[in-house]
Amino acid sequence: MMRMDLRAVIGGVLLALVMLLAGCGTTIEAQQNRFAKNSDTMEALAAKKPMMKTAVMDKLVGFKAERDKIVAAGGEKAPTELARLNSRMEEYVRKIDPSMAPQKSTASSKKLNTTTTNTPPGSGTATPAAAPAGKLGGGSNTIPAPGTATP
Repeated sequence: MMRMDLRAVIGGVLLALVMLLAGCGTTIEAQQNRFAKNSDTMEALAAKKPMMKTAVMDKLVGFKAERDKIVAAGGEKAPTELARLNSRMEEYVRKIDPSMAPQKSTASSKKLNTTTTNTPPGSGTATPAAAPAGKLGGGSNTIPAPGTATP
């Protein structure tokens, strides 16, 4: 009987934990901060590409109006709707100038990029291979110790 009660308690605690974590998505504040960064990026994009300044600024005005509408409506879906708006802003920037778009990061790409270089293959700037080791671990470029004979 005690085992059944313990299982019910553990099951209830796990269910409550899952529900708590499911409810902890994004916050309105986090999405507002992301929107501010995206707005700054779009303004920088307009300054970087003067020929597109009017189009970029018009698009930004539209994004701001949509953000104001979402925030005014509020509710549980506001953070999710702002996240979608931010994703659209980032995609717009990515289409115009990928170098200014926020980089998508994943754990696997972070691991892979730790030893890479920006040198293109075949550019002639590769590092030379190490000299082969001799009997005592020295390569062909080792200098004999003073007072020793060379073979």
